[in-house]
Amino acid sequence: MSRKIYDKTKSHSGEYFGDTGQNSHDITIPSGYKFRSATIDSARGNSLGIFWLTSTPSQGSSGSQRIKVQWAYPPLGKVRYRLRAYAVEVEEEILSFDILHDSNWKEKADEAVANKTPFRLTITGDLAGELMDALGIKTEASHAVDPVSLGIIASVIGLGFIATALVIVLSAAIIAGCDVKAVGTEENDDGEKLLYFDVKCQ
Repeated sequence: MSRKIYDKTKSHSGEYFGDTGQNSHDITIPSGYKFRSATIDSARGNSLGIFWLTSTPSQGSSGSQRIKVQWAYPPLGKVRYRLRAYAVEVEEEILSFDILHDSNWKEKADEAVANKTPFRLTITGDLAGELMDALGIKTEASHAVDPVSLGIIASVIGLGFIATALVIVLSAAIIAGCDVKAVGTEENDDGEKLLYFDVKCQ
């Protein structure tokens, strides 16, 4: 989502024969955001003045940045412009572990819980469908995972020893105060059912 992070109006006048110059505008991009764009428009009171952006931060920049504006006005004129800058939220990267195809998924998930790092556990194929049916998860709907859900997961025979490991990881996440949700989809790009558990810790 875009957010306006800078909004300032600047004017120059008073020189009988006109004048020209350059303004530097220092901006700060808030934590969790990255620079998107800057716009410059004529403000009320501008009279024959001209202005243009000569330097802007690169898209995706963060922290302290600078925007430069060149301006000029003719004799008896006045330049007045409005500069605005925008930033967008940085998308949070979520670690993803494939329960059926990553032999170290439990160790990685345990570490993520300990560090309170968001992560996702995925299951595909028939086992995903079996779990979705057992948990009563509808396609594209989220399902909060609670102790009752853990008991159901443990009872799914097809999962075998994986069920025990999954219950241990999700139980640890819940005890740690993490929000755990299960979401099922009809099929992935390979035509299989896909079930994932999203774990977000504060």
